[in-house]
Order: sequence, then structure tokens, then C-alpha cells
Amino acid sequence: RGDKKVVSCLPDGRSLRVEGGSMEDFGKASQMREFTFNTVMDEGEDQKGFFEKCGVQQLVTKALGGYSATIFAYGQTGSR
Repeated sequence: RGDKKVVSCLPDGRSLRVEGGSMEDFGKASQMREFTFNTVMDEGEDQKGFFEKCGVQQLVTKALGGYSATIFAYGQTGSR
């Protein structure tokens, strides 16, 4: 279909790069933005790996203890 991957995880395991703009501008440095989080994982990560690597267990424990917790997952997790 000619689709292009516009979101990619960086090797540090904490950052991702988003590429945007028109097709003529695709890949230009001015059209790239990087964002840093506690953890990022690519589409190859399974649910078990996600759970173990990103600290979900600790967040659930804290949430059950009355604290606020947020997990942001982009994409179709568990769709394999």
C-alpha cells in the first residue's frame, strides 16, 4: 500500500521518534520530533514483556492502595 512507518522506538528504550509532514517533506529533520518516556516498546513486544518491563505491577499495587496511576499504550496491544 505504500504505508510508511512514522513512529519508531529509539535504542535507549525510553524515547520514540515521530516523523510527519507531507510526503515531499517525509524524513527531513525539521519534520521529526522525539519524545522521552519512562519506557517505550515497539510492536514486537508481547503482553508479558510489557508487563514485566514497564512497571505495571507496581502501578496496579499503588492504584489499589489509593494512589492515581496512568498507563499510556499506543497501538493494538495484544493483537497477535
